[in-house]
Amino acid sequence: MLMLRKAGLIFLPTDIQALICSLCDRQRTLVALAQTCQSLKGPALQEIWRVIPCFEVIAYTLPPS
Repeated sequence: MLMLRKAGLIFLPTDIQALICSLCDRQRTLVALAQTCQSLKGPALQEIWRVIPCFEVIAYTLPPS
């Protein structure tokens, strides 16, 4: 009997997904991963926000009031 294995990024352990995102050398690549791959969205966003370049970036995300 032939057994089929499930393949794809969704089945990778979360630490491997985080490693993939940590190896990306540009923010644009991480943004693209977060927008196009649901299983890499969380690890990509964590890597994006790991280093905040300046306070204005945080202030921009706050509500206006």
